[in-house]
Amino acid sequence: WLVLGAEAIKFENKFPKSKQFFAPNLNVLPVAKNISSKEKNSIKLFYLSRISPVKNLLFAIEILKHISPHYKIEYSIYGNLEDNEYWKQCETEISKLQKNISVKYKGELPFHQIQSQLLNEQVLFLPTLNENFGHSIVESLLCGCAAIISNQTPWNDLEKNNVKVYFSNNEKNIIKFIEKSAECALIYKTTGTFTNLAKIYYKNIQLFLQYNFFE
Repeated sequence: WLVLGAEAIKFENKFPKSKQFFAPNLNVLPVAKNISSKEKNSIKLFYLSRISPVKNLLFAIEILKHISPHYKIEYSIYGNLEDNEYWKQCETEISKLQKNISVKYKGELPFHQIQSQLLNEQVLFLPTLNENFGHSIVESLLCGCAAIISNQTPWNDLEKNNVKVYFSNNEKNIIKFIEKSAECALIYKTTGTFTNLAKIYYKNIQLFLQYNFFE
C-alpha cells in the first residue's frame, strides 16, 4: 500500500501496528555518462519543466539579458505550455536578448526521450519558486548535468555531497556563475562529481524496487 503526505499520517494512526517502508519519490532513469561537447566561452543551459509562473522561466530569461557579449549561451526550453499568457511574456523578453544568447522552445519531452536529450545538455537553469520534489533536477543530475536552482526545493544539501549545484535568487551571483561556467574549456562533468549523489539516489531506488512487500 503506497500512501503519501497527510494520507501516510492517517494510515499510521489507523494501523499503528502495520509495517511501514518509506521510499523516495521514484525516478527510473539510470545514471549515464554525459556526452555533450564543450567549447571555451560557451555553455548549454536548459529548462525542463512546465511553462508556468511558479517555475520562474521569465526570471531566467531576464538573467540572460545581462550576460556579457563575450560568451555564447544556448538556452533550450523543454516543457508543456501550461500558461499561454505567461509564455507570451517570455517570448517578448526573449526577442530583446543579445545575439550571443540563443533561446529556443523545443516542446515537451516524452519521458523515453529525456535521457538521450539531457546527455547532450550541460546545465539545468530552473530558478523555480516552489518545488515539492523536482524530478527534472534529479533527471539532470543522473545525466551528468550541473544545475542552477533556487533554494525553494528539497535539494538544498547537494553541495555537501560534492554535487555541482548552485543555489541563488541573486541576479549578480547567477550571472557570475553562468559566465564562469562558460569560461571553462571543459564542463564540470569531467570531474565525475555531478553524479555522486545521483548514484547513491539510484542505488536506493534499486533497493526499493527489489523490496518484497509480501514477505
